Formats: sequence, structure tokens, C-alpha cells
Amino acid sequence: MNQKGLAPILIVILIAAAIGGYFIYKNQNKVAPVVQKTPQPLPTSSDETTNWKTYNEANSGFVIKYPNSWNQFNLPDNTGGYVTKIVLTPQTENLLNKNTNGITIGVLNLNIKDCTDSADYSNTEFNEYLRLKDDLYPDLEIEQLNLQGINGYVIYKGSPGAVAQRGPEAYIFQCPKEIQISFDPTGIENSTQLFDQILSTLKFTQ
Repeated sequence: MNQKGLAPILIVILIAAAIGGYFIYKNQNKVAPVVQKTPQPLPTSSDETTNWKTYNEANSGFVIKYPNSWNQFNLPDNTGGYVTKIVLTPQTENLLNKNTNGITIGVLNLNIKDCTDSADYSNTEFNEYLRLKDDLYPDLEIEQLNLQGINGYVIYKGSPGAVAQRGPEAYIFQCPKEIQISFDPTGIENSTQLFDQILSTLKFTQ
């Protein structure tokens, strides 16, 4: 075949190669479409304590919440030097001389001369328990309270001097007063979690 016959074939091959190269280049450099995702709202957790009942201790200047299905009963004044003593309980009647499950709150006048700084006094008491734990209180489980503006600690187990500690007990200091919050979990589900929830609602009002 002469050169004149080859020319058209070469031209067709070159054109085909050029077209093929163009499409290969175009596909390789093709920009993927941007898919915009609609931001999903973050889940919000509802605080079930928001609509709980509120106990307001005006004399000592604090409030604390408790479940709506519970009831409040005042204990008589002759309870060992307590300024105030009340019971927050799921029971429907006041059982003064019997064990009552739920929360018992007692406010004591300490009248201790060195209780002038609540935070310092609380830390001293807490550290003394830790110091004596190994020798005297091997079963002691104690934690400092992590509540803003509140000084105290919680004994979850092994309360020193207690004849029979049924549940956790919180000791909160507002010199010269001490607030004791004890919990009898008998018959109450998720008792430790519930106690912590109730305690988390404690606020001083003065």
C-alpha cells in the first residue's frame, strides 16, 4: 500500500486517539459533587428533678427537691438537739417511732468554736476519716460533695459510730450549723442513684 493510502488511516487513528485521550482526561479530573448534610439537632436530656416537689427550709436557708410521689412529714422538736428534722418518704403516713424509708433531714447547731470556715472545717473532718480509715474504719466508703457552694461529704458505707447504717449519709457544713441527710433505701429501686439525684438539688438560699 502506498503512502497516499496510509494517510487517511493514520488521520483516523490520530483523531480517535485524541478523542479517547480527551475523555480519559475528563473522567480523571471530574470533581465529585458536594453533598451537603443537614445538621441534626443534638439530643437534649431532660432533668426529671425539674418538676419534683421542693422542701424549703427557711430558717436554715436551703431548699432540696424530692420525687412527686413522696410525702413530707415533720418530726417533733425533741429529737436530740436538732433545730429541724423532717422526713421525705414514699410512705403515706407519718411513722414517727418506726423505721421510715426515704430521706431524713436534720439540722444541728454545732456550736463549735473552731467551725468558722465551712470549707476548712469540712476538709478537716473528711481528711480525718481518711487518716483513720485503714485502722478503724476498713469498710468506709466516703466521698467529698461535688456541689457548687456546698461543703461536706457523703458516707456511702461504714458510717463510724452508726449502729446500723441503712444507706448513704451526707454531712453538710454551714457553720455553725450542720445539715445531716440520711437515706433509708428499703424497698426503693435504684436507691443510690436516687439519693445522688435528690442531693444534687440541694441549694442554699442565704
